[in-house]
Amino acid sequence: MEAARALPGKGPVRGPFTDGRTGDRPGAQRVRPVFEEMKRGMQVRVRAFARLREVIGGNRTLEVPEGATMSRLLAAVGETSKEAGEALFEESGELRGYVILMHNGKRVRRADAGTLVLADGDEVALFPPVAGG
Repeated sequence: MEAARALPGKGPVRGPFTDGRTGDRPGAQRVRPVFEEMKRGMQVRVRAFARLREVIGGNRTLEVPEGATMSRLLAAVGETSKEAGEALFEESGELRGYVILMHNGKRVRRADAGTLVLADGDEVALFPPVAGG
């Protein structure tokens, strides 16, 4: 039996194939599973300031699923490290009361974070309480 033929730059072709079979077949074409296209995410830039910058990092771009809300993005930020999670969320999982949210330069009420749907290329800024004199 002939070994699986490598496509240029791809390595050997392995199933699933267009005819429904699996395994190694020379020259067979791959079928891209539908879920791969569905799981493509969107890139959202996250900017953190003051103390939040110290634990989250100043600027980062995170990939979140298409149609994700600001709450989903905040959960993803909190999952980047233990310190980030503790800085953003109470032990109950609620967003800390002092976190100020901005979406594309506009203030967002905490109550709206669960319904505000993000788009690819959006920017979310996170601020701790700010005081001055």
